[in-house]
Amino acid sequence: MTIYEEALQALKDFKSPKAHITSLGKILNKTEDKELKKFLNNVIQQLTIFVTKAKSSTPISLVQKNEVEPIVNLVKYLMPFIPKKQPEWQVIALREGWTPPKS
Repeated sequence: MTIYEEALQALKDFKSPKAHITSLGKILNKTEDKELKKFLNNVIQQLTIFVTKAKSSTPISLVQKNEVEPIVNLVKYLMPFIPKKQPEWQVIALREGWTPPKS
């Protein structure tokens, strides 16, 4: 499972907001993709505000009927990489200008 698939699965899972913060934080600490880190930080900040205000422990999925901008932006960022099964190193390398060798 790529880091992008792992992040999307973490968003889809039904768990408490605090558990979402924990699982997304683990992915944040594991990834080297600066763009992914930016999106994850935004979602974690949004969830932290929600947890502080609502004190909710009801399990939720972050992708079902969700229109919260940071979550929508993270999902949009992840989606192109999932069908390609691109490893994180390749996504970062392509972004930095690397091109795969010609066969």
